[in-house]
Amino acid sequence: MAEYTFFMSSGRKWALTLGITTLLIAVAFQVPQWIQDASPLYRGIPVHLNSDEAQYQARVEEALQGRPEQSDEAFVGDATLRGTQPALLEVVIGTVFRPTGLTAPQVLDLLDSIIPPAIFLLLWFFLRRGGFSRALAFGGALAFIVINFYGLNRPIHQGGSFLVMLAAIVCITEGLERHYAWGILGGILLGSLFGVYFWSWSVAWAWLGILLAVSGVEFIWRRRLKIPSSELHGTQLISIACIGLAAALPFILHTAQVMQSPLAAAAAFRSGMTFTHLPESWVYSGLFTLMAGGAILSLWQRGTWKRHRYALAFLFALFIAIHQQVVHGIVLDFVSHYTLSMALAAIITVLLAITHRSLWTACAGIAACIYLAGLSYDGRYALSFFHADPARFSEQHFADLLPVLDHLPRERILTDPDSSLFIASTTKDDVVYSLYLQNVVMSNEELATRYCLTQLPVPPDQRHIADQSWWKMPAKKWMPIPRAYSRPTASMQSCGIRRAIRSGT
Repeated sequence: MAEYTFFMSSGRKWALTLGITTLLIAVAFQVPQWIQDASPLYRGIPVHLNSDEAQYQARVEEALQGRPEQSDEAFVGDATLRGTQPALLEVVIGTVFRPTGLTAPQVLDLLDSIIPPAIFLLLWFFLRRGGFSRALAFGGALAFIVINFYGLNRPIHQGGSFLVMLAAIVCITEGLERHYAWGILGGILLGSLFGVYFWSWSVAWAWLGILLAVSGVEFIWRRRLKIPSSELHGTQLISIACIGLAAALPFILHTAQVMQSPLAAAAAFRSGMTFTHLPESWVYSGLFTLMAGGAILSLWQRGTWKRHRYALAFLFALFIAIHQQVVHGIVLDFVSHYTLSMALAAIITVLLAITHRSLWTACAGIAACIYLAGLSYDGRYALSFFHADPARFSEQHFADLLPVLDHLPRERILTDPDSSLFIASTTKDDVVYSLYLQNVVMSNEELATRYCLTQLPVPPDQRHIADQSWWKMPAKKWMPIPRAYSRPTASMQSCGIRRAIRSGT
């Protein structure tokens, strides 16, 4: 009875610790915005903290405005254009929050106190299922949040998609170990990842594939030796995979339909698809080879790999994901899109080195620490969130314009590139061009024309046209610079521009 009472007391203490930590994380992610709002430079225009957030704001804004079908192409407002990257997560978020009347910046600000705390809790559960103690799981989950503070702030991807991926994996492990109903939910989430983010579903499905492969090998081995059935739940894994494929089918068919367009090849190339079998980063390849090799060699020798099979499967899934081009020869720039999954794989390696001390795990742990140190250095920019940098308030001059735009009918507006991104992500209006149109199924000529139009109000010495990455494509005959500049009126009409504004500070 005394042992039972102590156990319950210990469980309550951990529940309280997790609850308090989750609350502190939610508050910590709001502090930067509170600091910006308190600045005398703030005039009511939401301040950007992450370089990618405006893109996701625009996609969420479409769903908030009741146009979820356009979330994958959230800039020019042309129903005939489709993006190569689905926007399932943005559609769900926009649809859920639409009745609240919140704007996209307000929604993303609120999600900062929902997504990171939820990731922290799911990480704790996953690391516990991965065979680690409560203390190590807590330390690993908290370290993940701290190291990735910048990446988890504001953007739907990577944080939101990582949350869905992690939820799918945790549900599957719960379904295998406890109640199969969790496995069904995990399979559905696994399939939905096809409509969320390539860099999330590729890791999650590789993780499931590794568990299936290990289960199949062990089943054959046990059958030969006439040993009782495997503990790796092969039948359940197969059924979960089938559920996942069924849930993924609508998104697979949608993507296949979009890619049938004759312009899809150009969009794919502009999105960063290149062809090579070589690793994208030799540094990453070397570090993660040490991590994966050291971990499996140590645990296989000790015979304890089953205890950590879910964690090890994730480490190897990540290793496969960042080297997939070695097999199929297509690189989807950049490997850094796997940053959150790579961070988790490195943390798993460190926890394995702490739990099982050997030469192999020590080498793997050192490689993981080197990677995490580099990631922490790259994320040091998050420290700037905690003071009001005047450079972040460059868009406050829109405070007088936004009320006017809100009362006018929806328009397609021409302005400079920086202002275009702001208008698309903060208002109901559409714009002519955004850098993210490179992912949309349109011709190179039309994209270049739209870009050139946005340069008309920009002084020539500030245009920096040659700096555009997609501008440096091998074939340049399609660049219609002279036409866009010599016949701006015709080009404006062809792009459906109904209003033009001039940005000023």
